[in-house]
Amino acid sequence: MPSFGHINPMLPIMAELVKQGHKVIVYNNSEFEGLICKTGAEFRLLPVSIKMPDLKEFKDNLRLAETGLEVTKIVTPIMIEIFKKERPDCIIHDSLSLWSKIISQYLKIPAVSLVPSMAINRSVILKSKINGEFFWEIISKYKRSINIYQQFKEIYKQHGFKAPLIFDIFSNKENLNIVFTSRSIQIDESSFKSDFKFVGPSIYQRKGLTLKNNLFNIGKKIVYISLGTIYNDDLNFYRICFEVFKNSNSRVFMSIGKDIKKSDLEEIPDNFYVEKYLPQLQILERADLFLTHGGMNSINESLYYGVPMIIFPQMLEQKANAYRIEELGAGIMCKKKLTKSVFIELIKIISNDDNYKKKAVKLGKNLKESGGYKKAARLIIEYMN
Repeated sequence: MPSFGHINPMLPIMAELVKQGHKVIVYNNSEFEGLICKTGAEFRLLPVSIKMPDLKEFKDNLRLAETGLEVTKIVTPIMIEIFKKERPDCIIHDSLSLWSKIISQYLKIPAVSLVPSMAINRSVILKSKINGEFFWEIISKYKRSINIYQQFKEIYKQHGFKAPLIFDIFSNKENLNIVFTSRSIQIDESSFKSDFKFVGPSIYQRKGLTLKNNLFNIGKKIVYISLGTIYNDDLNFYRICFEVFKNSNSRVFMSIGKDIKKSDLEEIPDNFYVEKYLPQLQILERADLFLTHGGMNSINESLYYGVPMIIFPQMLEQKANAYRIEELGAGIMCKKKLTKSVFIELIKIISNDDNYKKKAVKLGKNLKESGGYKKAARLIIEYMN
């Protein structure tokens, strides 16, 4: 998937496999060529032009499924011919990559699914607190849903296979599935057998932007604010952050993404440090509080450093993550229309209860003990062997 949330946890696995002497070839779009090449892997563009929709469209889960089907129809026949010649020992794919699953089955090549979100199965969807919204989306768009299911079955049939349950379109399960979180965080973890390996986040030293230490050594609480790399253009959200924190004893780091200019924010308070992109791990390592959209990478990285969260989910998957973090006691979710008073109340709740910090630290310990990208690489090599 051409998205930072999907690519970032996979980069150190690429690097580790290269380091251990394996040839790694990665297909993606040109935006990620530089990041992929830095791992030592060989970058390749797909030999076909695909017009990907704006990732913001994927707030609609049916649109995500439709895109997967569209890409599969275009890419599969072309990549089958390429892989027939190359005969890779293993195909490692994003869990949303239906085309890779079809290709690996058709050519009888071992495959591994990398899961950058919560692992998904029928039980998770039924037990998650967002299941009502998920099923309403399917029922309210009944004709689209039926069409997706028919296309899904037809793609498998064309290649000589029986289609799995439709839930698999969001997970593309293999004999080995590597999940970038811990079992203690996973929703309904007991429903996943030994073919799902929970390795925790891929924490590694990212080369690039770093901040000077004097920005942190100021004797103030450190607050980090980021709505991720896709749904991050909410000016009202950023302005409310200014109102709430401008007179506080906090240093606030705010990442605003590529779609908003600093000038759009008007006057930036003196205790704020605002940029389009910020080194998230460097800040979280020192942060006392994280205001986040609830993407899986951000949640994992926050917990890894024991930082409690206030979560402002922008899509259904992030809402599911937020409910889970609330259940685990490491953060709270904004469930009301955001106003200054609602924001202040959320800050007050999390600031006055040390248990949020304690739970975040405990979950972070679980993540650190899960093995990370080195364990993921080891599991892949053992699986190939």
